[in-house]
Formats: sequence, structure tokens, C-alpha cells
Amino acid sequence: MMMLPFGVSMTFAPNPTDRVTKYFSYFSMMPVGYGNLFPFITALLSIVVLLLLLVRTKKAYNGCAVRVCLSICILMSLLSWLLFNSVSIVGVCVFALHIIVLVLQNITVHE
Repeated sequence: MMMLPFGVSMTFAPNPTDRVTKYFSYFSMMPVGYGNLFPFITALLSIVVLLLLLVRTKKAYNGCAVRVCLSICILMSLLSWLLFNSVSIVGVCVFALHIIVLVLQNITVHE
């Protein structure tokens, strides 16, 4: 979902009375160029989480690393929404999926 070009919304003002909203992928450098690093950090940490879950070693710190990365992803999404008003439907879905994976990760750790 992060690769879809509707993940991060940015509002531009070509003149004082008009507002134009454009949407970009989480991997796009356009939000980064305008100072919104949060979606790109979220995308990179999501890739790290995916790799950690695919490797699936039985080491204790692997689960801790996944939980920390997911928590940072959730925090980065919230900061992006609050500071840059970049809420989109795809962004909310990505946020919800991060929360679901974090909850499932916590359930599997306690079993």
C-alpha cells in the first residue's frame, strides 16, 4: 500500500485563494523535499520490520526490534498527520496495519 501514489497528501497554495492537494507515495522524495521526512522513515522501518519477520530468528531481541520499529512507524505516521496535515485513506490503512501487526506481535510474544 505504501507504493501507491495516494499515501501522503500535500496541500499547495499556487495563489492566496486556491488550495491544491496532491498525493504521493511513501517512497517519493517530494514530501522529503518539503520537510516531511516522516512518511519516508515509516516506509524504511516497515521494510526493516518485513525483513525481520521474514528472517524470523528465535532470538529474543528480534521480537523487541520488531515492536520498537512498529512503534516508531506508528509515531511517525501520527507526527506526519499532526505537523503536515498529510492524512489520506491509504495512510490510515497503513497506520491500521501497523497497529494490527504490533498487536499480533505482542500476542505471539506472550504465548
